[in-house]
Amino acid sequence: AQNQNTMPAIDFFRRKSQNLSTVIESIYGLRTNDQADKALAVASQNFSELAGYTLSEILEMKADVYLQEILKQHFSLSYLEQLVKFLLETSEIFTQLQKNAEMLNLSEKALYLIRHLIETDKTYSPERESFVALLEEKIKNK
Repeated sequence: AQNQNTMPAIDFFRRKSQNLSTVIESIYGLRTNDQADKALAVASQNFSELAGYTLSEILEMKADVYLQEILKQHFSLSYLEQLVKFLLETSEIFTQLQKNAEMLNLSEKALYLIRHLIETDKTYSPERESFVALLEEKIKNK
């Protein structure tokens, strides 16, 4: 009987994770079809539900503060990894819209988050390492 209490929470997080995946795919599709404005609208609509804060709130936070705030939400490591993809995808939209400050801002936050994941979860992940390389490159080439 005790197991039944934990199921809704697991379902809730699984659903949230699926929602985040769907949003990432959606904004990627729009972005690659030269619909960056629409992609940004979709991303913006979903930030507060899926990333804990609105896009403008996240842009106003310092990267280390955002990391601390996100960790308070107790998301799973796999969800945090998806969050990195969401930040990265949104930073790519800003690149297309030639909004460099916003692109750098989100890239830096994604980098903080992925480094935290690497330090916390000792499992080696080539995907994470490639995210770090990509983000460092974006930030360096500003």
